[in-house]
Amino acid sequence: GLTVGTFHAICLGLVPPRPFISRAQALETVKTLLDEHGERLSPAEALRLLSLYKNGLRKRTPAVSALPAWLPDAYDSRLGELGLRDLDGLMLEALEVDVSGRRGFTCLLVDEFQDINPVQHALIAHWSKAGQSLFVIGDPDQAIYGFRGADAACFDRLRADMPSLETVRLTCNYRCAPDILRRAQLCISHNPGPAR
Repeated sequence: GLTVGTFHAICLGLVPPRPFISRAQALETVKTLLDEHGERLSPAEALRLLSLYKNGLRKRTPAVSALPAWLPDAYDSRLGELGLRDLDGLMLEALEVDVSGRRGFTCLLVDEFQDINPVQHALIAHWSKAGQSLFVIGDPDQAIYGFRGADAACFDRLRADMPSLETVRLTCNYRCAPDILRRAQLCISHNPGPAR
């Protein structure tokens, strides 16, 4: 009765089956679209910007402004014509699926919460809306996937979304020697967030 997996694996189980576009096909598709519109952006850069765009990083990543405004819809339309999907679009498709009443979403647990991007945050909110509880585990000082859209401020956004949220801090470390903990504290003491 459990639903266990990565965001992509869970999303894949929610949407109708459709093959994924390969990197080579995606580059060729984007190149064709760019050529049709007389754009000079390289296909590889356009795909990189499309990925950032689809992962909800329009506001946080100024480079996304170089993406032609027409390209996301044109690209998705072309994927539809080809009967394909891309990995980033998979999560956006899953946001449209009603999961209310599905047993696997009654009690939601998210590990490594500090590694989520904006679309994954939206998925968590969507999936937990009809459920009974949400439990997230993470450490803002371990948010190292900024290049993929992760942001330690996700904890603050969750608190804003769920004002009645209860926070439990684990303050004892039994795995590291005191000297390692002291040195680690020096490294993270400048990080934003609650007092450490």
